[in-house]
Amino acid sequence: SSTVGASQALFMMNHDLVAKASERLAKRAAKALDFSESANQIYAAILHRKPSAAETRRAIGFAENALSRAGDDAAKAKAQAWKSFAQVLFSSNEFMFLD
Repeated sequence: SSTVGASQALFMMNHDLVAKASERLAKRAAKALDFSESANQIYAAILHRKPSAAETRRAIGFAENALSRAGDDAAKAKAQAWKSFAQVLFSSNEFMFLD
């Protein structure tokens, strides 16, 4: 089984290319009618599949947690949450390696 090395993980977390791609996906996902659809859009765009029920729950929990900590700008917090979530998926073993 292959895993992501430290240098690969740092690249995916910090490179401008990944950040911009994540931001574009997040802007689209933030416009979805609900968090479940946002999660579906991000999984489809990055991993080319639908998330499992458990993955959807985790994605929704991640976004809800970010919004609960948001100040006055909930829309900005929502977009930032989905951007961070997209970066996590870009850094995943599933994205980095083919089966």
